[in-house]
Amino acid sequence: MPVYMINRLTIVMYHYVRDVRRTRFAGIKARSVSEFRGQIDYIARHYHVICQEDLFEVIKDPEATLPANAALLTFDDGYIDHYQTVAPILAGRGMTGVFAPVGKAVMEGRVLDVNKIHFVLAAMEDRIGEVVEALFAMLDEYRSRFDLEPNQAYWDRLAHPSRFDPAGIIFLKRMLQRDLPEQLRTSISDNLFRRYVTADEAGFAGELYMGLDHLREMHNAGHAIACHGYDHDWLGTLHGKDLADQMDRSMAFLSRIVEPAGG
Repeated sequence: MPVYMINRLTIVMYHYVRDVRRTRFAGIKARSVSEFRGQIDYIARHYHVICQEDLFEVIKDPEATLPANAALLTFDDGYIDHYQTVAPILAGRGMTGVFAPVGKAVMEGRVLDVNKIHFVLAAMEDRIGEVVEALFAMLDEYRSRFDLEPNQAYWDRLAHPSRFDPAGIIFLKRMLQRDLPEQLRTSISDNLFRRYVTADEAGFAGELYMGLDHLREMHNAGHAIACHGYDHDWLGTLHGKDLADQMDRSMAFLSRIVEPAGG
């Protein structure tokens, strides 16, 4: 539960909220339903949860103020957890949140690269060495095309355990989220996902993320629907036409949510 302080506002951000031990992917790092309920109970006792419009009003009007101990609840990536679990819990407290799905996950039935990595690691948590060897084999195949370093050089630089993950998992995360060229990261993540999770990406996406109807229902219930980018790119790294394209596609996606169901 990352917490960010912005002047007088606490922003609390969530991703997965699910009882993972009851799923096929017990290795996914998620907030359990009971933990989430407990945190919302705590927030209700100690904070005043505001909505997106309250925040916009303060941004627009220098005379406007937030209540003491104001908090904003945000939920990234548009998981079905947010519709099935989070929304009913918030409704029971009279709270609303800001929900930020990713356009292509909803509109194109695509699983985000970061989620492909999550589920590969969860599916193979007892066989991480096998995934590392598969990655090395693909690096050997692409080495000359992308001018890649030797496998051992990557391993020596990146395979260092953290508080939360052993060396092999840290290595795979760094390689597939940051250190390899973007085009190669996407290709390798696709390959590993098909090999170790499923070849039915659209079917998996349909189970993992909310659809337009879910998002429309959430919007109509008073929740704010944002967009975590159309392609889930880091917007701060984009410029010019690429940034404008992401903004245009994100706005077009959001317009589909506020249309009538038959629109």
